Formats: sequence, C-alpha cells, structure tokens
Amino acid sequence: MPYIPHLYDMAEYGHNLTWNPDEPEMFLPQLIRMEQKEKRNYVQIKELEKELEDMKQAENPETTSARNSFVIMLNVLGKEGYKIDKDKTDMEELALMIKQHGDDVAAMQNQS
Repeated sequence: MPYIPHLYDMAEYGHNLTWNPDEPEMFLPQLIRMEQKEKRNYVQIKELEKELEDMKQAENPETTSARNSFVIMLNVLGKEGYKIDKDKTDMEELALMIKQHGDDVAAMQNQS
C-alpha cells in the first residue's frame, strides 16, 4: 500500500498517481508508466547533454595536446631571441621568459 499523502507530490514532477483501495491492481501499471516516462526523460537529457558537448567542441576544438603546445611555445621563444639551453635553463628562468614574452605580446596588441 502506498503512502497516500506523498502521492500528490509526484504531480510536481508530471506524474499523476492515484490510489483506489478497491482496485489495488491498478496502481502497479501507473508505476510502470511513470518508470517508462522517466527513462524517456533520461534519454532526452543525455541527448541534450551530447548536443551541448558537440556545440562546445565546435566552438573550441582541441587541435593540439599539452605537450605539442609546450614544444610550440619553446620554438616561439627560441625564434623571438630567448636563449633556452636544456642543460642550464631551469624552470624559474623558463617561467620568467614565458611571462616576459606574454607581456611583450600584450604590449604589442595594446599598441595596435
């Protein structure tokens, strides 16, 4: 037997369950319909999430991996005149070079 006061709470979610003590066998089909409706809603939500993810991918495609972008950044710094020696340059110096290069690019964009 269902807990009658909370059957009306289900209407908030679009399910109209009724309990008739004279016909208890009619309650189970209502629960089955509710479960099928929820499965359909779940599938619709998953489709919408996939569509949203596809839209995000279209806006920001990931064309390079983190390693590739790091190598590209090192090559750009080398072409810009920064001396990067793999044996002598430590991470702090490399970070300062990257920051300086970023500041230079920002200054050039501000001048334009």
